Amino acid sequence: MIQKSEEARGGKIPKKRLTISFCVRAPGEKEKRLVIWRCQRPRCFKGKDLNRLGVSWYANKKAWMTSSIFEEWLVNFDKKMRNRARKVLLVLENATCHAHGAHLKNVKLLFLPPNTTSKLQPLDHGVIKCFKMEYRQFALRHVIARLDGCESASELSQKISVGDALDWIKTSWKKIGQEVISKCFVSCGISSREVERQLDLFDESTAEDQLAELSKLAGIEYDPESFAGRIRDQGFREGLGFGRSSRGVL
Repeated sequence: MIQKSEEARGGKIPKKRLTISFCVRAPGEKEKRLVIWRCQRPRCFKGKDLNRLGVSWYANKKAWMTSSIFEEWLVNFDKKMRNRARKVLLVLENATCHAHGAHLKNVKLLFLPPNTTSKLQPLDHGVIKCFKMEYRQFALRHVIARLDGCESASELSQKISVGDALDWIKTSWKKIGQEVISKCFVSCGISSREVERQLDLFDESTAEDQLAELSKLAGIEYDPESFAGRIRDQGFREGLGFGRSSRGVL
């Protein structure tokens, strides 16, 4: 299993942001996303059951991953593996927020050495990139559908709600197929016969072409050479909660 928390790194951290944590298994199995916001119940969640959002929902003032949030998630994950009679090795970045004091029975943790994430972390070998491309297509289509000549894409992006973002997160994650995840494990040197049977590759060029076309319609500069086709309009990026780093939050 692989788990990773995505937070803004470097530069200005957007105030309007979500932190998302991913956990996947080599054959392509995906755990429910862990999503962190600044408050437990934003206005758009009025009347909603937080247990039926389709994600593991957490909150703190900075919308960051913390050791307490991680420990709670980890304990629940361990219970889930016990109920399934499964024992797993969970590979993690060696980050402060991953510190915990939980007694685990079915989950063993393996922390990656410093400065090795880009080479050894399967999520960094394309899973997160593909997810971001899917998410950005939803965001751009949302903005384009509301352009009426009075507001810019940057202004419209500021009006996107947490509920909108959560819907796009769930749908984007569903669109990441098992073959994408398996390919990323193989790229890191982690493979098995079960994984190698699934290697129909994600058509990245098609997704990038769609992003470029949507960006053009929205009047936003698009850079296909950067990570996941980074959008250059800073106002638009901050409205969606994108950090300046290519590994920033969504």
